[in-house]
Amino acid sequence: REKTLSRYVRVCLVLVAATVLSVGITSARAAPENVIPIGAVRGSVPDWFNGLTHRSPYAPLSGTSAGAQTVTVRGVVTQKVRQRTSSGGTTHGIFIQNTGSTDDDNPNTSDGLFVFMGSFTTLLCDPACSPAYTPQVGDEIRIRGRVSEFFNLTQLSSDIRVEERIATGVAVPAFETAPPDDLAAANRYWERREGMLAQVPAGSVVTGKRDVFPSTADGEV
Repeated sequence: REKTLSRYVRVCLVLVAATVLSVGITSARAAPENVIPIGAVRGSVPDWFNGLTHRSPYAPLSGTSAGAQTVTVRGVVTQKVRQRTSSGGTTHGIFIQNTGSTDDDNPNTSDGLFVFMGSFTTLLCDPACSPAYTPQVGDEIRIRGRVSEFFNLTQLSSDIRVEERIATGVAVPAFETAPPDDLAAANRYWERREGMLAQVPAGSVVTGKRDVFPSTADGEV
């Protein structure tokens, strides 16, 4: 399915509606040297590139399987997500985002990343914790996993472990949307902001057809 401007407006809008749920774990381990910015996981989107086909350099060149290399990132939980499956089940996930002090300061990369949790509401942690880590909006965490692309949404989806809850109650400011009119430029614009908190200016109008997915009855504009 192509990445349309309307899809990204929907993705960014849902992130603004973050809610606080439950508490996780705290670890006193020192931050390892292998932590990389989320932007490095996402990869740069050059001005000449097609934003619809961009993939993480850590994901396979095609398909939805996870890459072989494990990456470790640091980010603030900005949103908890729950979605239905075609079989009537439920899947969970979180969006995380770098703060201004931990991002890569590159306007061509996104600072947000999705973490797919499958049917689980908690994440395993390393060192082992009991109970497992339950994500809470505002937690800044260090987390590792392998990267995949699901319908071109970059995500951690395999071998995921939370290594540390660094802080709680951390706020990440939303960017105000201002996409260009040119479609190709707009696709690059949204790819560079995929998964990040966004604020749509008051009085904005969303145009486009309404799609409903029969298997889950989910709809989007």
